[in-house]
Amino acid sequence: MRALWPFLGGFIGAAIIAGVVSSVGLRRWYDRHPSIRYASSPLEARRPEINLSAVPIGGDFGGLLVMAGCVVLVLMGLPSLGWYFARSMLCAAGVAAALIFWRRAHPAGRPMRIA
Repeated sequence: MRALWPFLGGFIGAAIIAGVVSSVGLRRWYDRHPSIRYASSPLEARRPEINLSAVPIGGDFGGLLVMAGCVVLVLMGLPSLGWYFARSMLCAAGVAAALIFWRRAHPAGRPMRIA
């Protein structure tokens, strides 16, 4: 990885910046234009497809177990990604902690003041 950093370092930095800008832009757009969910037709619901984004997983302990199982399966297939997943989990825990502190400091019912 260190040998590739001079070649890929700029790309990785640009990808991170583009991802942050895109996510902020998409969130602002969605706040202005929320989507409306329409009931799907019975034929559409019966169409066979594998789409992990359509699997309903709750934000509870069961959802955590499903996601932990997915990570374990990927790591069993690609053990060289262990360090990547460990660093990703640390970053995700930091972002989650920041979101928790932000939402406690700025409850949804109280309007935010922008100074």
